[in-house]
Amino acid sequence: MSPQQRRLGTGLFLIVFVLVTACARSGPAAEQTAERGRATPSVAADQTPPTPPTDPSSGLPTGRMAFMGPYGPTVQVFVINADGSGLHLVSDGERESVFPSLAPGGTRVAYAVQVADGLDLVVTEVESGQTQRLTESPEIELQPVWSPDGTQIAFLSNRDGTFDIFLMDADGSNVRPLVQLPESDERLGSWSPDGSRIVFVSETQTEQAIMVVDVASGDIQELTRRAGVEANPTYSPDGTQIAFYSDRSRPGEDLDLYVMRADGSDIRPITEDPQTPNFFPVWSPDGQWIAYALPQDNRYVVVQRQVMSGLERRVAGVDGIVTSWVAADEPLEETGFTQEYIYELNPEVLAQFPSKGSPDAPVLIVEFSDYQCPFCKRFFEETLPSLTPYIENGTVRFVLVDFPIDNIHPQARAAGQQPTVRPIRPAQKRIGVCTTRSSPGRRSGPAVRTCWTC
Repeated sequence: MSPQQRRLGTGLFLIVFVLVTACARSGPAAEQTAERGRATPSVAADQTPPTPPTDPSSGLPTGRMAFMGPYGPTVQVFVINADGSGLHLVSDGERESVFPSLAPGGTRVAYAVQVADGLDLVVTEVESGQTQRLTESPEIELQPVWSPDGTQIAFLSNRDGTFDIFLMDADGSNVRPLVQLPESDERLGSWSPDGSRIVFVSETQTEQAIMVVDVASGDIQELTRRAGVEANPTYSPDGTQIAFYSDRSRPGEDLDLYVMRADGSDIRPITEDPQTPNFFPVWSPDGQWIAYALPQDNRYVVVQRQVMSGLERRVAGVDGIVTSWVAADEPLEETGFTQEYIYELNPEVLAQFPSKGSPDAPVLIVEFSDYQCPFCKRFFEETLPSLTPYIENGTVRFVLVDFPIDNIHPQARAAGQQPTVRPIRPAQKRIGVCTTRSSPGRRSGPAVRTCWTC
């Protein structure tokens, strides 16, 4: 992978955070729901034995979910049964792949994939892995969303400068604009159950507004507008409600889930968590559950919340953000695949970068950094000093990789050429490194695990 492609990969990671977390402040999260400030019961996913996801009598969520999450050094697309079984890697495992959307029936997934210097849309058969390219553009095309009847796909594109909403037929043909508002970027939500409307977010430099567009006429109705976060609106399966996430309870601080009537009235919170942001709600196909993500311990936990009772369960073994949930006739079979991805670093590659500590240290930490990031500065001022004793006693080897993010840190590359400037790191990605035992056919030694942080 070339340096330009690596920079693009981090740029895609930034896009995910811009669209999903909207500058959320993460904080400590306790294991128990009561400790996190909710007045609702909770049950951990590993306390609930997996059962077939199409069995309504089990009381567990049914259908299939698609999510984006880390796999090795990149973000990839996965599909899983709603009860947490049958995990499948859908994308190629190498190129950045984000914002999956399941077609009705759950047998196909549309998503955005890194292609050359941009993002294009593809659709992949879940079982066979056969992939068809839907768009070929030098710009960024992302966030595809299937229509309820499976004949159309709405998506975002910046082909005209800002991110606007376009429509195309399910095979990628007949591309046409739907929403092009001046001086704003759009973010897709979902189709209404009857396919007549699409709820979306219009974002300016100062405000975010939830709006609905009539697909046939193009008429737009504004539901909310405020100087804060209003994001990821999604229709309930019966079309009477819209769930979304917002910082309206504590502006500029934390994110919680909200629900309102389809006309924008009667806004009320679903979650009220003063410590941990909750975001990206997705309804289950029967309307009984809402899946959402919360950051915890450098990963994204997938939580399923029962709408009526408030009961919550966590999907074990999943690190990512659910973006689609549909009904399916059959559950995915177990393949033994897990999201865990550990690999060894090439010593010749590491030797190209400055480092501290013994080359034989059992723990290796690789820091991807640039010179214009405040989060990087915080790491070097607050975290690195605590690692220094371990570096000095030979326990840790610390390697610094200059990794400028040109699109948001335009001065970083030039600053990196000045030897007197202390490097700092990007906020979007952290590589945590651990040692592993020897296994057949594999050398023992330092191994790298990719983590997410913000």
